[in-house]
Amino acid sequence: IGIMYKGFLTIALILFTLPAIGVELKDVQTNQDGSYLNISVTEQMDVQEDLLISSMRIEKEGADPKSIQDEINLMMSKAVEVAKKVPDISVSTERYNVYQYNEDQNIDNKEERVKTKMWRGTQVLSLKSKSSEALLTLVGELQNTGLLIQSLNYTLSNDKRDAMRDSMIEAAIAKLKQRAIRVAKALGKEYSG
Repeated sequence: IGIMYKGFLTIALILFTLPAIGVELKDVQTNQDGSYLNISVTEQMDVQEDLLISSMRIEKEGADPKSIQDEINLMMSKAVEVAKKVPDISVSTERYNVYQYNEDQNIDNKEERVKTKMWRGTQVLSLKSKSSEALLTLVGELQNTGLLIQSLNYTLSNDKRDAMRDSMIEAAIAKLKQRAIRVAKALGKEYSG
Protein backbone atom coordinates (compact mmCIF):
# COMPACT_ATOMS: atom_id res chain seq x y z
CA ILE A 1 0.00 0.00 0.00
CA GLY A 2 3.03 2.25 0.39
CA ILE A 3 3.40 2.33 -3.42
CA MET A 4 2.62 5.68 -5.00
CA TYR A 5 0.51 5.57 -8.14
CA LYS A 6 1.22 7.75 -11.13
CA GLY A 7 -1.39 9.73 -12.97
CA PHE A 8 -1.39 11.89 -16.06
CA LEU A 9 -2.18 15.52 -16.48
CA THR A 10 -2.80 16.79 -19.96
CA ILE A 11 -2.93 20.40 -21.03
CA ALA A 12 -4.06 21.23 -24.54
CA LEU A 13 -3.64 24.72 -25.92
CA ILE A 14 -5.33 25.58 -29.15
CA LEU A 15 -4.49 28.86 -30.70
CA PHE A 16 -6.94 30.21 -33.25
CA THR A 17 -4.74 32.38 -35.35
CA LEU A 18 -5.06 35.74 -36.85
CA PRO A 19 -6.95 36.99 -33.80
CA ALA A 20 -4.20 35.62 -31.54
CA ILE A 21 -1.16 34.61 -33.57
CA GLY A 22 -2.23 36.67 -36.55
CA VAL A 23 -0.35 39.57 -35.05
CA GLU A 24 2.82 37.55 -35.48
CA LEU A 25 1.90 36.05 -38.86
CA LYS A 26 1.05 39.16 -40.79
CA ASP A 27 -0.55 39.04 -44.22
CA VAL A 28 -1.47 35.35 -44.15
CA GLN A 29 -4.47 35.53 -46.44
CA THR A 30 -5.68 33.60 -49.46
CA ASN A 31 -8.86 35.53 -50.20
CA GLN A 32 -10.73 38.65 -49.16
CA ASP A 33 -12.19 37.00 -46.04
CA GLY A 34 -8.76 35.87 -44.86
CA SER A 35 -7.47 32.44 -43.92
CA TYR A 36 -7.28 31.14 -40.43
CA LEU A 37 -4.58 28.80 -39.29
CA ASN A 38 -5.16 26.61 -36.26
CA ILE A 39 -2.14 25.51 -34.29
CA SER A 40 -2.50 23.22 -31.32
CA VAL A 41 -0.14 21.59 -28.87
CA THR A 42 -0.60 19.07 -26.10
CA GLU A 43 1.63 18.77 -23.07
CA GLN A 44 1.56 15.61 -20.97
CA MET A 45 3.45 14.78 -17.81
CA ASP A 46 3.73 11.82 -15.43
CA VAL A 47 2.77 13.03 -11.99
CA GLN A 48 3.36 11.29 -8.68
CA GLU A 49 0.07 11.23 -6.78
CA ASP A 50 0.59 12.70 -3.34
CA LEU A 51 -2.70 12.43 -1.43
CA LEU A 52 -3.94 9.21 0.18
CA ILE A 53 -7.69 8.98 0.81
CA SER A 54 -9.40 6.34 2.90
CA SER A 55 -13.10 5.76 3.48
CA MET A 56 -13.89 3.62 6.50
CA ARG A 57 -17.32 2.34 7.45
CA ILE A 58 -19.08 1.47 10.67
CA GLU A 59 -21.82 -1.10 10.13
CA LYS A 60 -24.22 -2.36 12.80
CA GLU A 61 -27.31 -4.59 12.71
CA GLY A 62 -29.99 -5.40 15.25
CA ALA A 63 -33.66 -5.44 16.13
CA ASP A 64 -33.74 -1.97 17.73
CA PRO A 65 -32.95 1.07 15.54
CA LYS A 66 -32.24 3.33 18.52
CA SER A 67 -29.55 1.03 19.94
CA ILE A 68 -27.96 0.68 16.49
CA GLN A 69 -27.82 4.45 16.09
CA ASP A 70 -26.38 4.82 19.60
CA GLU A 71 -23.65 2.25 18.84
CA ILE A 72 -22.76 3.93 15.54
CA ASN A 73 -22.69 7.39 17.15
CA LEU A 74 -20.46 6.20 19.99
CA MET A 75 -18.04 4.35 17.67
CA MET A 76 -17.86 7.27 15.24
CA SER A 77 -17.31 9.77 18.04
CA LYS A 78 -14.36 7.72 19.34
CA ALA A 79 -12.95 7.19 15.83
CA VAL A 80 -13.11 10.93 15.02
CA GLU A 81 -11.48 11.76 18.36
CA VAL A 82 -8.60 9.34 17.65
CA ALA A 83 -8.21 10.54 14.04
CA LYS A 84 -8.15 14.24 14.94
CA LYS A 85 -5.19 13.65 17.27
CA VAL A 86 -3.03 12.62 14.29
CA PRO A 87 -1.41 15.68 12.69
CA ASP A 88 -1.81 16.40 8.96
CA ILE A 89 -4.90 14.22 8.51
CA SER A 90 -8.16 15.69 7.28
CA VAL A 91 -11.14 14.01 8.98
CA SER A 92 -14.80 14.17 7.99
CA THR A 93 -17.91 12.06 8.51
CA GLU A 94 -20.12 11.18 5.58
CA ARG A 95 -23.18 9.14 4.60
CA TYR A 96 -25.21 8.04 7.61
CA ASN A 97 -27.89 5.49 6.84
CA VAL A 98 -30.27 3.42 8.99
CA TYR A 99 -32.88 1.23 7.34
CA GLN A 100 -35.18 -1.68 8.03
CA TYR A 101 -35.10 -5.02 6.21
CA ASN A 102 -36.69 -8.45 6.58
CA GLU A 103 -34.45 -11.31 7.60
CA ASP A 104 -35.58 -14.81 6.69
CA GLN A 105 -34.89 -17.29 9.44
CA ASN A 106 -35.11 -20.99 8.78
CA ILE A 107 -36.72 -23.14 11.36
CA ASP A 108 -36.79 -26.94 11.52
CA ASN A 109 -39.55 -27.18 8.94
CA LYS A 110 -37.95 -26.01 5.68
CA GLU A 111 -41.35 -25.18 4.24
CA GLU A 112 -41.98 -22.64 6.96
CA ARG A 113 -40.00 -19.43 7.18
CA VAL A 114 -40.16 -16.72 9.77
CA LYS A 115 -39.55 -13.13 8.71
CA THR A 116 -37.96 -10.97 11.36
CA LYS A 117 -37.83 -7.18 11.07
CA MET A 118 -34.20 -6.11 11.43
CA TRP A 119 -32.35 -2.80 11.22
CA ARG A 120 -29.01 -2.02 9.64
CA GLY A 121 -27.07 1.20 10.11
CA THR A 122 -23.88 2.50 8.50
CA GLN A 123 -21.78 5.63 8.59
CA VAL A 124 -18.62 6.52 6.68
CA LEU A 125 -15.48 8.22 7.97
CA SER A 126 -13.31 9.93 5.36
CA LEU A 127 -9.58 10.44 5.98
CA LYS A 128 -7.12 12.33 3.75
CA SER A 129 -3.40 12.94 4.16
CA LYS A 130 -0.22 13.59 2.22
CA SER A 131 1.54 11.48 4.84
CA SER A 132 0.64 7.97 3.70
CA GLU A 133 2.56 6.41 6.59
CA ALA A 134 0.54 8.33 9.21
CA LEU A 135 -2.75 7.61 7.47
CA LEU A 136 -2.04 3.88 7.04
CA THR A 137 -1.09 3.60 10.72
CA LEU A 138 -4.36 5.35 11.69
CA VAL A 139 -6.39 3.10 9.37
CA GLY A 140 -4.87 0.06 11.10
CA GLU A 141 -5.78 1.44 14.53
CA LEU A 142 -9.34 2.16 13.46
CA GLN A 143 -9.70 -1.32 11.94
CA ASN A 144 -8.82 -2.73 15.37
CA THR A 145 -11.78 -0.81 16.85
CA GLY A 146 -14.23 -2.34 14.37
CA LEU A 147 -14.23 0.05 11.41
CA LEU A 148 -14.11 -1.52 7.95
CA ILE A 149 -12.06 -0.21 5.03
CA GLN A 150 -14.40 0.80 2.25
CA SER A 151 -11.74 2.28 -0.03
CA LEU A 152 -8.10 3.31 0.06
CA ASN A 153 -6.53 5.09 -2.90
CA TYR A 154 -4.06 7.73 -3.99
CA THR A 155 -4.95 10.86 -5.88
CA LEU A 156 -3.42 14.19 -6.79
CA SER A 157 -3.85 17.02 -4.29
CA ASN A 158 -5.35 20.27 -5.60
CA ASP A 159 -2.23 22.34 -4.85
CA LYS A 160 0.06 19.88 -6.67
CA ARG A 161 -2.40 19.65 -9.59
CA ASP A 162 -2.43 23.47 -9.88
CA ALA A 163 1.38 23.70 -9.71
CA MET A 164 1.79 20.98 -12.36
CA ARG A 165 -0.85 22.60 -14.57
CA ASP A 166 0.96 25.95 -14.37
CA SER A 167 4.30 24.42 -15.34
CA MET A 168 2.64 22.45 -18.15
CA ILE A 169 0.97 25.59 -19.49
CA GLU A 170 4.38 27.27 -19.67
CA ALA A 171 5.84 24.26 -21.52
CA ALA A 172 2.85 24.12 -23.89
CA ILE A 173 3.18 27.82 -24.68
CA ALA A 174 6.89 27.32 -25.46
CA LYS A 175 5.96 24.44 -27.84
CA LEU A 176 3.25 26.58 -29.41
CA LYS A 177 5.71 29.40 -29.98
CA GLN A 178 8.21 27.01 -31.64
CA ARG A 179 5.46 25.65 -33.86
CA ALA A 180 4.33 29.19 -34.80
CA ILE A 181 7.93 30.07 -35.79
CA ARG A 182 8.10 26.97 -38.04
CA VAL A 183 4.74 27.77 -39.62
CA ALA A 184 5.73 31.40 -40.23
CA LYS A 185 9.00 30.26 -41.80
CA ALA A 186 7.18 27.75 -44.04
CA LEU A 187 4.84 30.52 -45.18
CA GLY A 188 7.77 32.81 -45.91
CA LYS A 189 6.75 35.17 -43.13
CA GLU A 190 8.58 36.51 -40.14
CA TYR A 191 7.55 35.62 -36.63
CA SER A 192 7.66 38.62 -34.34
CA GLY A 193 6.37 37.11 -31.08
